[in-house]
Amino acid sequence: MVHLIRNRNRLMLIVGDIVAVLLANVLAIALRFDFNWTRMIAPGNRGIELLLVDLFLTPLVFALAGLYQGYWKYAGLSDSLRVGRAVAVRTVGLVVVFYALDMGGLSRAVLIISTVLLLGLAGFVRLVPRFHLEFLTAKRNAAGRRTLIYGAGDTGESLLRELKQRPHIEVNPIGFIDDERDKRGIKIHGVPVLGTRQDMEKII
Repeated sequence: MVHLIRNRNRLMLIVGDIVAVLLANVLAIALRFDFNWTRMIAPGNRGIELLLVDLFLTPLVFALAGLYQGYWKYAGLSDSLRVGRAVAVRTVGLVVVFYALDMGGLSRAVLIISTVLLLGLAGFVRLVPRFHLEFLTAKRNAAGRRTLIYGAGDTGESLLRELKQRPHIEVNPIGFIDDERDKRGIKIHGVPVLGTRQDMEKII
């Protein structure tokens, strides 16, 4: 069952990337040529060749970079950097392919715009599972028991993050209690530090 779910998620990522490549290239060409259809489809622009090569190259580079593995609902900064590196390798790969095949006419502007767009779209595709998880968790937590977390340090932050990533734990963290008065008023993942132990009676 787990294997089937992983395969389904992997397939969805691949399909999402293919759609992202299509959108990135079409939008890049449209922006470069001011949405002028005649100029967009002119043979000398190499737009169709770029799209065809990109549709093959991007999923291949992403697969080699391990972007179709792992649980993206737990995606973090390191995963975003991996996406960025993979998109950069893809762009270099496109340049190498076009020069190797002696296909002139490739617009640098189109290549740059498509790279920026693909970076955003590929990142979005991978952040959707996390957004979905956090939405479900927030919805359940809002109806859960109102809870205070003691300690607004690393341990408290880790506990809050764990609670936010576990939709089956029906707990609603409403604030932190910390003995360092300087922390009062700051927010950690949107949850405020409400005061010290001495303030608990008023807070509760």
